[in-house]
Amino acid sequence: MKLEYVASGTSFMRLANPSVSNNPALIKLINDIFHQFFDDQPGHTFSLLYNAWTESNFGERLSDFKPSIHNLHADSGGLQMITLAHNIPKGTNMSELREEVYAEQARWADVGMCFDEIPVITTGISDRNDTSNRYFDRENRHKYAQQTADNVKRQIEVFKATNSKCKPFMICQGGDLETYLEWINTILETVPKDDHSHIGGVAMGGAALGTGPLEDIQKAFFASQVPIRDENGKLHLHILGVGSVARMIPYLIFLQNGLYGDVHVSYDSTTHTRGVETGLYYTPGTIKGGAYVPGSGKTMKFGRARAGDDVVDGEPNEAYPDVQYDVMKDDIEKFYNTNLTLDQFHETLNTPSIA
Repeated sequence: MKLEYVASGTSFMRLANPSVSNNPALIKLINDIFHQFFDDQPGHTFSLLYNAWTESNFGERLSDFKPSIHNLHADSGGLQMITLAHNIPKGTNMSELREEVYAEQARWADVGMCFDEIPVITTGISDRNDTSNRYFDRENRHKYAQQTADNVKRQIEVFKATNSKCKPFMICQGGDLETYLEWINTILETVPKDDHSHIGGVAMGGAALGTGPLEDIQKAFFASQVPIRDENGKLHLHILGVGSVARMIPYLIFLQNGLYGDVHVSYDSTTHTRGVETGLYYTPGTIKGGAYVPGSGKTMKFGRARAGDDVVDGEPNEAYPDVQYDVMKDDIEKFYNTNLTLDQFHETLNTPSIA
């Protein structure tokens, strides 16, 4: 059993900044830091994820860090093609757009998420995590499953034609166990049997099922029924968008009770990766009276400003983050010396990232 954390979001985007990617000394320094943090972590490996459509220039830049990470994952950008459709020029050939994504994944990535077609009917505004205004399109599920299967088949063809080591992950959708398994069988019947070994793993999508605690348990169980295994008989299961540690509970239980057998679980979370960027930092303690007090773990929220009263009614004021930034810097330097002053540290964390 192995867990793989796949980092994505604003924080890692700094690694793809030209000022970093064009500087061999900085690349070496970051790889050294990654080795120090990532090597010899029991039961855990660490990877990076980028969007092969909206961040197509990141693949080459992030590949500089392959010596110190486990894998480089490339999302297909399918969701963004839907939600950001207004940014796609009128008359764009979507098949050609997918071909460009496959070529990008083949060139740089180890894992490439497939284009999954979403079997839902919307009744109002509905974002990625909101299922209150959409429901499972049971009647047309076979059409969506076949379109996804055709996408996976073509993805493999591109990877093979370019001798790429990248493997696609099939994202499966459904409303219950039966329809999830139908979806999987459609993909396996469409992809030639000789190419099944090129499928890297599976992710259980929740666009039609939902994202609550019960749905997480259901998806975790459904994954155990997926017949795809690698050459060593291991299932590679990817969990999409783990924004809360609690969402890992069903998977950890099934890992411990043996339901999965030999399995490699990877999971991604923009929420976790962007923690510092969005003003959150987890520390084993808290701040009281303007001073750090060791204690049980707590996620601290802090702002960007550096002026104002440090304490209001006995609690730290978010408008005065000096002590909080100091605590975070000291916490980081227990493991790695940043060689930065507090002013430099604060400026670094509050400098916009430019792709």
